[in-house]
Amino acid sequence: YMVDRGVGVGEAFAGSYRMFTRSGWGFNIAMSAISLALTFLPIFVPYLGWVAGWFITPVVVAMITAAYIRQVDGKAHHPAEADGAMT
Repeated sequence: YMVDRGVGVGEAFAGSYRMFTRSGWGFNIAMSAISLALTFLPIFVPYLGWVAGWFITPVVVAMITAAYIRQVDGKAHHPAEADGAMT
């Protein structure tokens, strides 16, 4: 929140708190549990899990980024909206 808004530490905590309370406990806990599970499950599969982690980690990063954008904007985006296809 500090980087994309250019605010101080106190304002950043307040903004993060507002984002958290707007989306609620359920969404944030679910996103944390899913991202942690997807990140750590490949560790328990010898050899194949290491290779699977190469492909799973970028998906988890994209998922977390999409969740952050959803919380900042307060709405979900569809990729076609960027082109103006969905009007």
